[in-house]
Amino acid sequence: MEALWKWSGLSDLAIFSILFGLIVTGHHMPGWIRAFGEPEVYRRHKGRLWVSVFAIPALVVLPTAFGLGAVALTIAATFDLWHVAMQQHGFGRIYAAKAGDRERRSARLDLACALVWYSTVVAWSDSWMQAIARAFRKAGLPIFDVLTPASWAAVQWAMLGASALLAAAYVANAVRLWRAQRISTPQKHLLHAVAFAVLMWSYQAPSWYRANSVQNLFHAMQYFFMVWIYGNLSIRRDSTRPGSFYRALFGKRGGILLFAFLIGLYGLGAIALSSSGYRLTGVDAERTAQVIGSIGIASLLLHFYVDSFIWKVRSKEVRKALAIREDAPAAEAASAAPAPQWRGALHAMAYFGVPALAIAFLGARGRSVSPERERAAIARETELFPRSAMARFARAQTALQQQDTPTGRAELEAALRLAPSFAGPARALTELDRREGNHEAEIEHARAAVKAEPKDGELRYLFATALGRQKRLDQAEAEYRDVIRLRPGFAGGYEGLGVLYKWRGELDRAIPLFRKAASLDPNYSAAYCDLAGALATVGQTSEALAILHNFRQRHPEDRLAADLERAIQVDAAGKRPAAQ
Repeated sequence: MEALWKWSGLSDLAIFSILFGLIVTGHHMPGWIRAFGEPEVYRRHKGRLWVSVFAIPALVVLPTAFGLGAVALTIAATFDLWHVAMQQHGFGRIYAAKAGDRERRSARLDLACALVWYSTVVAWSDSWMQAIARAFRKAGLPIFDVLTPASWAAVQWAMLGASALLAAAYVANAVRLWRAQRISTPQKHLLHAVAFAVLMWSYQAPSWYRANSVQNLFHAMQYFFMVWIYGNLSIRRDSTRPGSFYRALFGKRGGILLFAFLIGLYGLGAIALSSSGYRLTGVDAERTAQVIGSIGIASLLLHFYVDSFIWKVRSKEVRKALAIREDAPAAEAASAAPAPQWRGALHAMAYFGVPALAIAFLGARGRSVSPERERAAIARETELFPRSAMARFARAQTALQQQDTPTGRAELEAALRLAPSFAGPARALTELDRREGNHEAEIEHARAAVKAEPKDGELRYLFATALGRQKRLDQAEAEYRDVIRLRPGFAGGYEGLGVLYKWRGELDRAIPLFRKAASLDPNYSAAYCDLAGALATVGQTSEALAILHNFRQRHPEDRLAADLERAIQVDAAGKRPAAQ
């Protein structure tokens, strides 16, 4: 991830979006493959499984259609926090059971440790906490409004103290098990050490996109490999013979490549769905969040639901595949007849229905939040989570909307210092500098935005334009060429480069660029005016007037084109020889 951030040229948001599409949205696919592929699992749970299949379109389409995707994302974020901790606990208990530790006391202690340790890591991460606070605020539940910085600090230290006490209890329990029963679980200890080290490191990133990218990648890879290893073991150790497709995935080592390909293919489908939703519902970023939130809640709920009944260590199939010794209660439970399919289907409908009702309820609340209350909530989030670049950026935006420029600038600069890889603050500072006529600062902030997202053609266009205004023509030319390379269909790049050549007096090089810009955007007034002016200058007056006449027929309200047309006509009349 460090290499990607440093050398890929992609922004934090772009990298997060790719990971979200390829990994997060396909997160439930491995569990589905196992559930539908193992005959015994499918026989027991086919009612639940088929309800979960039909839950996908409902969970993706309905929240988006009713504008509740942001609320769905709130539910998904809450679910995700719980799920990450529970997956960590579940893997730890598998290692413990394989070593012979099946005590309820140990299981309860492990659960308390996983939940409290993970909650502590999240609580000490300003970027994660601000994202949680924002999600609840968008859902109409600004629950963090009641906290002060002092009370929140007390919560953080209390959780850290609880984590330390539980760590001591965890070590004491490990020592007791070794002394009393000679049970040692080094793999479980290593699992917790590695996982929480990764989380503590990544969650301290001021950029939420970076923190979330690492967590999702680690969590998903942990899960994907576990599914494949389990599938391979189940074929080797179980007498039942699943279908040929299941055996192709899990029977041989090469099947892991097909397994990974299917997950990636499913993720590409989710990316396409998100993109098409964006195009169909408008260019507004909040609408994109509606689509992403809906996809996220669908994937997480499906993943967690299917896993809740196919991964039970108490079940005979799971214990046999993982080589966990049977005991009498487990064997008796495994031999019991499966529940009727209709009961499983009702259970699934209730499981997916509760989040749907929560989305509808919170969505109704969220629409009633006043702008004043939202601004106050954003200010409180900045006080509570000062190391979150997004919190500072959101505070800056509300301050600028209220014409409080000093506060807006200070918050933007703080956000830029915290997360230089987050282009939003640098871009906003560039616009602010341009309006205030602070041209040197405008150039430096535009440069910072380009450094954050070097493959963003629009940011390079802003940078090139700022350089051009200060007559740094060689630097501006290089940037405009990069704009054209990155966005060959963007008229502004050709227009800007043409203006540079016009300033240099190289109209023979400027005119083709103006023509290209005009052809790409038939409503681009500057391109048509610059083209007509350049043609008139080199003596092609008739073509210049024809171009302006054509443009003004489509845009009679354009005063710049009208004035230029009149000036060219007057100039042409002055040069015409007098009648004899």
